[in-house]
Amino acid sequence: MATKSIATASVCAAALILAGCSSSSSSSTPKVNDSMTAKQILQAAAKEMGATQIVQMKGQLATSGFNGQMDLTINRQKEYSVSMTQGTGTTPSIQLVGTGGKTYFNMSSAFLSSQIPSGSSITAAVEQAIVAAMSDRWLELPVSGPLSNLGSLKSVTDSLNLQSLTKQIGTNIPISATVGSQTTVNGRAVVPVSLSDSTVDVATSNAQVVRVGQSGTTNVLNLTYPSSTTIPVPAGAKTIRQALGPILAAAFTAGVAQAAG
Repeated sequence: MATKSIATASVCAAALILAGCSSSSSSSTPKVNDSMTAKQILQAAAKEMGATQIVQMKGQLATSGFNGQMDLTINRQKEYSVSMTQGTGTTPSIQLVGTGGKTYFNMSSAFLSSQIPSGSSITAAVEQAIVAAMSDRWLELPVSGPLSNLGSLKSVTDSLNLQSLTKQIGTNIPISATVGSQTTVNGRAVVPVSLSDSTVDVATSNAQVVRVGQSGTTNVLNLTYPSSTTIPVPAGAKTIRQALGPILAAAFTAGVAQAAG
């Protein structure tokens, strides 16, 4: 799996949400019911979205380059935390956190190995040492160098902010949108709104979006609203220089010894 695949999955997540809506609690809580029109329900959800401070979107995504689980949290300060797990695995392939103006990443050894260009001049031993030093731990994303292409994913997650979502919710609602009967999703009473390519389940109690599903696929995102609105810096995060320092020093020493021999 390549970085591009994960970026594609993040874009897919954005499309699912933007096809519907998302929200959180507000001072004047709107309510919805299945006697309202689709436009009324989604506009109520849009109003609720305007008061949202943080939202978590978690579920299954299948695209042309990715098939697995995604867990994305974004807040109104344009901070985010995203975890992508390929297939049915339980260990995330890559995790990213954007907070305090910096981006941090944590890659599995398999994913990191896939990011090292084929035909690289580094030896197999050094490559193995680099993977061991940099995988399965939190590192600060550099602004330049071989791993800076992960910044393309950062640009995608930057677009997944509550300000962007707020602008999209409640507009361009298709005339064909229909309202289903009240039902229960994730333990909450909801009214389903069917759009051309997705279904949005909106809570009757406060117009929060509870679930968004894409028609004809297994793509489903469940939305929750954490009580804490901050995205913390990952514990123990280091710079790449700190992680690779011992390896680079050892490689330099070995090179000097070889030249002297």
